[in-house]
Amino acid sequence: MPRKGKGITQYFIKPLYLADAPKLQSLLERCADYFQLVSGANPKPGDAELLLTQLPPGKTAEDKFVFGIHNEDGELIGVWEAVLDYPGAEDVWLGLLLLAPEYRRKGMGSELYLVFEAWAADFGMRQVYLGMVETNQAAYRFWLKQGFSLHEVRKQPNGPLAPLVYVLRRQVGRQIIAPHAG
Repeated sequence: MPRKGKGITQYFIKPLYLADAPKLQSLLERCADYFQLVSGANPKPGDAELLLTQLPPGKTAEDKFVFGIHNEDGELIGVWEAVLDYPGAEDVWLGLLLLAPEYRRKGMGSELYLVFEAWAADFGMRQVYLGMVETNQAAYRFWLKQGFSLHEVRKQPNGPLAPLVYVLRRQVGRQIIAPHAG
């Protein structure tokens, strides 16, 4: 699906498959800053395959979708990963929305989230959930601006940096009202 975005002329969103793992691994390595922030380590070989195949308990490959965001030259510049009907029926779990560093802070994340939500609505999803570690405060502020609210806080006993995971939730189709100075 071609789109016009801020900061770049056009981008395309296409499904990613196991055959795309090498270019996805390259993107993950370009985004080492994100992995350092959330885990304290760089991406490991094989992380792309895990992203493409790993499932939560009780879910199947048919429930999981991984999309690549490509620039007008076809370069992979971002990824989103989602699991339908998780954690419950008519819920969608947004496991990852990640852009290459040079494409961040240009409005693309907000625009991509709206595209994601429209995609989820087409599948009949009513709520979007996501989890994020407490060390990623910039992401927390970003998701609050997208209309998410804190659903719960979970302890992450094996978390290398952040012992807490914030689970955020948003109703699909709810209008986003940007905060204003007043």
